[in-house]
Amino acid sequence: MNKLPVVLGSTVGFLALYVGVLSFNVSMDVNKLESLVLPLIKNVESAKFSVPRFAKNNKIACMEWNSKDGAGAYQSLKTASFSNTESGWVLNKLESSGCDQAIKTSNTRI
Repeated sequence: MNKLPVVLGSTVGFLALYVGVLSFNVSMDVNKLESLVLPLIKNVESAKFSVPRFAKNNKIACMEWNSKDGAGAYQSLKTASFSNTESGWVLNKLESSGCDQAIKTSNTRI
C-alpha cells in the first residue's frame, strides 16, 4: 500500500493551515499598527497606509501613511516606526525619512 499520497496530503493540509494562521496574525498586526497612528491623523477618513515592513525577527515594523490636511489636500508621506514589546506593538516615532532609514536607525535588539 502506497502511503505517499496520505503523507503528502497531510503535509499540504498542515502547510495551508500554517499559512492561514500566519496571514491572520499579520493581518492583526497591520490593524494594530494602523490603530496606533489613526488618533494622530486630522482627517481619519482620508488616511492611506502602505503595507507595513517587518524587520529584526518581527521586533520592529515600519509603515508609510498619508492623509488630507485641514484644507483637504494630501500632505507628504510620513513614516511611523513601531516596536513589538512584551505587551504588544507600540508607536516609536513619526518621521519623514522613510522606512529604510527608520529600520536602519532602530535601536531595537534582536
